[in-house]
Amino acid sequence: MEPLARTALDYRLAGRLGVATGVVLAAASALHRPVVEVAALWVLGALLGAPVMYVLVYRRLLHRDLGRAGPAPADAPQEGAPARRRRIVAPIMLFMLVLGAATLLLRFDAGAIAGLATGQGAAAIAAALWLERWERRHDALVLSRAGGWRRSTVVARGPAQRPFEP
Repeated sequence: MEPLARTALDYRLAGRLGVATGVVLAAASALHRPVVEVAALWVLGALLGAPVMYVLVYRRLLHRDLGRAGPAPADAPQEGAPARRRRIVAPIMLFMLVLGAATLLLRFDAGAIAGLATGQGAAAIAAALWLERWERRHDALVLSRAGGWRRSTVVARGPAQRPFEP
């Protein structure tokens, strides 16, 4: 049986990684361009990227997954923190490396790319916060099968039945 993972923690980890990547890309860009220019593009990219990612991607996915949620099997194992980190971090880091390489090769402005990465991270963190409020309101935990970045099924159950560690 596949282990279950807390969906909100997945979004939170992905968000932190996106924000950290944006900060690193902005700092790297500031080595070669004026800091004010990089900061302006970074903020603009984040202000444009965050709402778009939240509204068009994260909110839509969460509502769709919650609409399909069913009860979790009582005997499902919990995914451990190291396995969660590997599952979430590896594909995101690969994508960010490709993004960084494309930025260098195509001579895009890394400040704007950093802003988009930061905006994506902020949107994922906002989705995690929304999901955690939903869990408290409904006295349930939203779990997912830990079979890859796009989870196959989202399931919900009351936390009193089996608490999952943060």
